[in-house]
Amino acid sequence: MSPNEILQALRQKKISAEQAFRLIKAAETAGTPAGPGIPTADDAQAVRDWVYASCEQGFRLPREQIAGSASFIDLGANSLLLQELIRKVEARFGLLIRPHQFSTALATVDGLVAFIQDQIQARQLEPFAERSRSEPPLASTPLASTPLASTPLSQRVLARLTAPSPSPAAQALSGPQRQFIERLIAEFVAATPGSKRLAEQAGTAFSDQRSGWFFTPELKEIHYPIVFAQASGAYVTDIDGNEYLDLSGDFGVNLFGHGDGEIQAALIGQIQAGLS
Repeated sequence: MSPNEILQALRQKKISAEQAFRLIKAAETAGTPAGPGIPTADDAQAVRDWVYASCEQGFRLPREQIAGSASFIDLGANSLLLQELIRKVEARFGLLIRPHQFSTALATVDGLVAFIQDQIQARQLEPFAERSRSEPPLASTPLASTPLASTPLSQRVLARLTAPSPSPAAQALSGPQRQFIERLIAEFVAATPGSKRLAEQAGTAFSDQRSGWFFTPELKEIHYPIVFAQASGAYVTDIDGNEYLDLSGDFGVNLFGHGDGEIQAALIGQIQAGLS
């Protein structure tokens, strides 16, 4: 039972404030470990040190250059590095993270630290959740006024329950940076009106998951896929007539280039011979 679930249960009057803090107090006195070799909720510094060390190793940056409020993208992380970080978190803490979370709540280093700490804390409270459901409801009591609110773990959970959900730390843009982004958006939209129009038409039925992974509000206007009309060799052309050099080769599928003559001849020959 996570802190958010406890708060929701309190708001729905399924449990009282005192029952909620019984769970917290029980977890604090029992000291239930979160798992073999995994820090407990009281060992927040160990989680923080582990995350920073993983970023230092994975992104090849010195510790002093890793700011807690910096986004993973600003630290130079790409999809492969983030997948490796996901694997490490799962192996170390048994927690599953989806890639798209790195564009929302887990966009920053401190956001990942807080997420891991919250999940460890919730795991410690789970054994006591069933017990609280079987207890009779007590008179409703303001959260901050309960006697159990004075314990260290209780104070931290109380702060989590009553504080608004933090939004990803926004990086302040300087004047030249904002001017550059505005110019980039204007030029990109002017060059790809056809792709933008089709993306808007398909918006109610098509979800561009890959683009959503690294969504940033500042670049919202150009978060749409480019629609290609034709391809030849190493080049592709979009519906607006812009030509691009295909550096990825469709991730290896078109190793011989788009529309390779020998491959086309083999396909046409087989089609003419008949398919079943």
